[in-house]
Amino acid sequence: MALLERDGELAALRDAAAAAREGRGSVVLLAGDAGIGKSALVQAWAGDPGADVRMLVGWCDDFLTRRPLGPLHDVARGMGAPLADALAAGDTGGVLDALLAELAYPLQATVLLLEDVHWADDATLDAVRYIGRRIHDLPAVLALTYRDDEVGPGHPLTGVLGAMPAGIVHRIGPRRLSRAAVAQLTFGSGLDPDEVVRVTDGNPFFVTELAAAGPAADASHGDAAPASVSDAVLGRLRKLPQPAQRAVEALSVVPGLVAGDLVAALVDDVADLADAERGGVLAMEGADVRFRHELARRAVLAALPSSIQLRHQRTVLDRLLKEVSEVPERLVLQDLASPRPVTAPPQPRALADHDAARLLHHAVKAGRGDVIARHGPSAAHEAFLTGAYRQAVEHQDQVLPHADAVAPHDLAVLLLERAWSLHNLHRFEDAVGASERSARIYAELGDSEARCRVLLTHARMLYMARRVDDAFAALDEAAGLVPVRDEVEAELRSNRLSLLHLADQHDRVLAEAEAAIAAAKAAGRSDLIAHNESYAGGSAAFLGDIDAGIAQARRGLHIASGNGWLEPTARTYTNLIDLLVVARRWEEAQQLIDEALSFFDDQDFRAHRHNALGQRARVALRRGDWSTARPLTGELSDSAADGMLAMFALELDASLAVRTGVGDAEAALARAWEVAQASRAQQHIVPVACAAIEWAWTADRPDAAEPYIRAALAAAGSTIWLGPLRWRLPLLGLPADPGGVLVEPERTSLSGDWRTAARGWDALGMPFEHAIELLRSGEQAPALEALQIFERLGAGPAARTARMALRDLGLRTIPRGPMSATRANPLGLTARQAEVLELLADGLTNAEIAEHLVVSVRTVDHHVSTVLQKLGVSSRKQAAERAAAFGAG
Repeated sequence: MALLERDGELAALRDAAAAAREGRGSVVLLAGDAGIGKSALVQAWAGDPGADVRMLVGWCDDFLTRRPLGPLHDVARGMGAPLADALAAGDTGGVLDALLAELAYPLQATVLLLEDVHWADDATLDAVRYIGRRIHDLPAVLALTYRDDEVGPGHPLTGVLGAMPAGIVHRIGPRRLSRAAVAQLTFGSGLDPDEVVRVTDGNPFFVTELAAAGPAADASHGDAAPASVSDAVLGRLRKLPQPAQRAVEALSVVPGLVAGDLVAALVDDVADLADAERGGVLAMEGADVRFRHELARRAVLAALPSSIQLRHQRTVLDRLLKEVSEVPERLVLQDLASPRPVTAPPQPRALADHDAARLLHHAVKAGRGDVIARHGPSAAHEAFLTGAYRQAVEHQDQVLPHADAVAPHDLAVLLLERAWSLHNLHRFEDAVGASERSARIYAELGDSEARCRVLLTHARMLYMARRVDDAFAALDEAAGLVPVRDEVEAELRSNRLSLLHLADQHDRVLAEAEAAIAAAKAAGRSDLIAHNESYAGGSAAFLGDIDAGIAQARRGLHIASGNGWLEPTARTYTNLIDLLVVARRWEEAQQLIDEALSFFDDQDFRAHRHNALGQRARVALRRGDWSTARPLTGELSDSAADGMLAMFALELDASLAVRTGVGDAEAALARAWEVAQASRAQQHIVPVACAAIEWAWTADRPDAAEPYIRAALAAAGSTIWLGPLRWRLPLLGLPADPGGVLVEPERTSLSGDWRTAARGWDALGMPFEHAIELLRSGEQAPALEALQIFERLGAGPAARTARMALRDLGLRTIPRGPMSATRANPLGLTARQAEVLELLADGLTNAEIAEHLVVSVRTVDHHVSTVLQKLGVSSRKQAAERAAAFGAG
């Protein structure tokens, strides 16, 4: 069939190829419903003589569990080494390097086309993210097709696409066909074009299927189109000779490409496929076969009786099992804090990881629990090692109902890897259960060393699930299992050091750090050295030695990144960011957050990314940029499933409610306080307590803050967290000692020099604290300046408190009015809100506005919502009309 009404889309694709030939790479997103013509479009592009591109194509298939790096294996079949070698070795870094090398091919523009990425596994999505963030200066195009109706806000692909540099992304959405195009495609079929449009809504695949099927055979339909597209597909199938029909039915149980040897096992006579190919049902790729469209395969499969499906599934499975004559090797217990095994090098698997998903898919469909128990652990292991954590969990879910048939050691490894996979998916309570079960199996096996190492993981999972006492108990139990090898002893010391730091036992961290670092050096473990330097530096800084502590934490980051450690680099980034924010080194913190987010996005470190976003929101809050902090809070809330990750969103939500007066501040504080206390971490307890003091001050309820203050003072101890807490106590009429571990400007302020302290807050760029300092002066002029700052910030509760203070100071005429930041705008909008309104009035969608402003769509969503609320309108159209009326658009 001819490709109709796609000139504009083809032109956009040609432009992308032309730019690539000039060294300006890009990402092309082809999105639309199933059957809308995405694949037909890229095939036409590839076949266009003027395109002059080298096409590398891979497919994501609809297996029960996705193939780890499946589409890249497809690409490698046409390329060979080094990509094929890296994939065979399970070398994820080598895979990425090989892809970049191919895309840098200097003699011709290269298109890396990945089809149906809505079905992509996590490891493939990691590769897509990595390549997409680097393709801008390569002579290449990364083209992705996907069904946008299957990619919602929670779909993993959404986050990957959001990480792409906005300026290089081109979105192409093939349109539905017009009536004229439908009439052209159905000419001579005997069908009424209007009826076809009604049935298909202009979907090209549906139209071509109906045209091929012709009028319904049932006389009751007259010359009408078949009742459904499924009927049309089956109508096309019934026109084939019986042998060809049987061949197509047998092949329908296999998603994606059917390899030639499997075709031979399923089909009595391969020559029968020629009729199906001529009939437009199948497409041949050498000896391999693929359905012309996945929708057609599903239609054929759905029409088969269950007994026939089961027979074909068992035939496929038996054929795949013939290729896997060996029993999978025993799984290797990995050092999960590093990218290499501790006890032994990885053993070759009897089944390639990208084929494991295929075998397990058919084993489940065929009801063969023995096959699942035999090969499932290996498949889950390979998915885990590639970083495909969702797929690892899916494989593990398939295996666990058959756990009694799995060797105990392999089951223990599977459960340990399950714990880390669930950790990466933010399912901390589930991770606790998996690590606990793994440790129990090793106890039954009498393997003390393995149990010790699993307990280290278990302790971390318990901490993330807010079970701090249980986490220390797990470490104590692990310590009781020694003596073990020096390397495991080093791991134990390192894990203990990190938990002591997270539990704010900083004196004990410094007491144990030297021995932990020495043990790590003796074991030759630079990853553990980096960890220990990072945590020791953090504790030193919190105890007041800020410069030396930050320098030591930087040394830890340098060791981790310099030696190529991934998780240790992520953790040391996180620790150093935390220190810089607490030390109020805003510029350094912002720079490191940007650098770290790029690293976290490349490596898909979701929990660390969440922490970095939380610290970015903290910086925005403390610097008075609340319009940035609020949408970040929403993003943090959406990405936190449970455990410690929920804390940032709750803390920031409470602080914003207190300062802006928007929402139920008391309820928000109660929610945040519950989680902060469960964390037993000063970095969460003290900020919530500070917000509670501010709320009690503006609400004139000083006694309400007493429980917060008591607990926070105990948590802060003799650390620099004490300063922000003590400095706020005078707001409630409470005394505050200027001694101890205090930093500036708190020390100067509590010593009575408010002028110097106010200049200090101003120099730090902390306007809310600056205004509080001015208000506490007890003088009219500084208090008036404080009121102006509060109004400019939108700090309604503090502004009301400032007005009351000014009356107490004898001022009878107190200026009122909107914040000075919005007075220049006739609609009362901030500069960023006015910019959003202007783009909205130009007809841009939120996604397009986000791309223009280089922010997330969620940030734009919040800005648009605020603009509509300020304008008192309910639609974008009304907002644009108001903007035009005031000349603000």
